Amino acid sequence: SNLNFINYFKSIFIPIKFKEILKEADIFKTNQMWGSWVALISKIIYDKKLIIRCGYELLKLSAFKKDSLFRQFVYFLVSKCSYLLADHIFLSSLSEISYIQNRYKVNRKKITYLPNWIDTDLYKDLNFHRSKNILFVGRLHEEKNIGFLIESLAGTKIDLDIVGVGNQKSYLINLSKKYKVKINFLGVFKNDKMYKIYNKYQYYVICSKHEGNPKTLLEAMSCACTVIGTNSPGISNLIKHKKDGMIVENNEKEMRKMIVNLQKNRLLSLQLAKNARNKIIANNSFNLIKKRESNTLNSLLEI
Repeated sequence: SNLNFINYFKSIFIPIKFKEILKEADIFKTNQMWGSWVALISKIIYDKKLIIRCGYELLKLSAFKKDSLFRQFVYFLVSKCSYLLADHIFLSSLSEISYIQNRYKVNRKKITYLPNWIDTDLYKDLNFHRSKNILFVGRLHEEKNIGFLIESLAGTKIDLDIVGVGNQKSYLINLSKKYKVKINFLGVFKNDKMYKIYNKYQYYVICSKHEGNPKTLLEAMSCACTVIGTNSPGISNLIKHKKDGMIVENNEKEMRKMIVNLQKNRLLSLQLAKNARNKIIANNSFNLIKKRESNTLNSLLEI
């Protein structure tokens, strides 16, 4: 339906419509909080185990965006029920673990830190000749803070290449004209093509106001890009400043200075990129995350 409230109402009956499939399952698992009531209802009806997995904390983000109190209350209600009734919880951010423990009074023992995984055999350094243009990958939305990046590049004569689409494209074009920054909109690519895109660039910048466990950042690090991020939740806890990337305060002059200095210091850029690649192999490789999740599944089924 074109009316959301009708879709929400219909979603309540999903566990009945697909009962033959759901009855055969051993574990139900969500990949986000919104919509998790379908899994909750299914768990209750069919007496199955339930894993709630979140890439970011819904209520925390809603409060950050200053959504209406009613919307925040709905998010709180859905999150509270999901966390408390879940048999286990996967969270991709350490900061989110502390938050839900305090906000929802969830037992730490049923929470596993499970960051996004990266296929490090695919997303690797291909030894391409790399452009000095700045690469941004993500939705063209306000929370991604791309306008800040454009302002930061003013006067540098460094181009910005963007992979992604969204409702801010016209705004960003006008802003680029104002600050005389050349933007190249590259469109979107399938995930199995993105590793080649990252390998065309030495410098990747992420400047979101808020993130969970940003997969584009992990992918860029795995491909040995030199990564620069703002000191924002979800970014600053992934990049260790001056070790495997650079963290900058949300200040255009500081970002501009950081980008220019890194482009002048090639040896430092390459060392940061190498360290970033090693970090992803050690913490986010597919086999590592698969083993951690498999152990949890087996313990839930008492295998």
